[in-house]
Amino acid sequence: MRTILISIFAMLLPTVAISQTSTIDSLVMYHAITAGNSGKIQQEMIYLHLDNTSYYRGDSIFFACYLVTSGKLLPSNLSQTVYVELLNPSGKIINRCVLKSENGRCHGSLPANETPFYSGYYEIRTYTRYMLNFGPTAIYSRVIPIYAPPQKEGDWSERTILKHNSKTLKMLRPKPQKVAKIELRFYPEGGHLVSGLPARVAFELTDAARRPLSDVAGRIIDRTTDNIVATFRSGHMGRGYVDFTPAARRYSAEVMVDGKRYRCDLPAVEPDGIALRVNSQQEPDSVEVTVSRTPALSY
Repeated sequence: MRTILISIFAMLLPTVAISQTSTIDSLVMYHAITAGNSGKIQQEMIYLHLDNTSYYRGDSIFFACYLVTSGKLLPSNLSQTVYVELLNPSGKIINRCVLKSENGRCHGSLPANETPFYSGYYEIRTYTRYMLNFGPTAIYSRVIPIYAPPQKEGDWSERTILKHNSKTLKMLRPKPQKVAKIELRFYPEGGHLVSGLPARVAFELTDAARRPLSDVAGRIIDRTTDNIVATFRSGHMGRGYVDFTPAARRYSAEVMVDGKRYRCDLPAVEPDGIALRVNSQQEPDSVEVTVSRTPALSY
């Protein structure tokens, strides 16, 4: 294994300044190009204003649509047709209307009169054809409860959602994936772990709601031998790093949270490759860059 050390000292700062200026000029040019393209390729955003927060069977859902461009939030004239759909708890479209948008505004209603009726949480969504070019996340979606009719007529305090079995209400939506209570993400410096080369691996530890978990101890385990090869502790915002030299094996990280042990796999180790290491904290006026390679690679 050969190691090349490249140190950039203060005497080279003028050269660095010239390179930095060139880089800044390039970034300014790319920003100008991006800004120009964003002005030509605009996205649309839509908001659905409902007349209530919950409904009963037989109610009509009245709404108003506001269609704007994403840049300056001005009324959009890119699309003149708005689609509004009502989906039952299984994900089936039960009602749909097509509206004409004038100066970014339109309004309408959808009846909640499905037969047979299933009380539960319904989805109402709205979009334009143009918005579909940017994927499903561009569609406006909202979940609303629709209750069974009250047993006593006029008793609107009664809010009942009945249970339905899979035979009467066949689910069309994909089953939600189980989310781990603890998420540990790894970011090897240089992009990959390479067998036999020292590695620094940054990590981020959060809970299922993406809240950072700080001051949590952990360890790196060789899955072949179950030996502990390194230990670490999460710092500010649940982040930190761990140093170790991987072999051509699989590794896992274990952490203890609230007395429970969690195990997460590290990225796979590459048999051959090049590792990059940058140290800018050793000296205030220099940067040390270490490039390592496996013996099988040549210059």
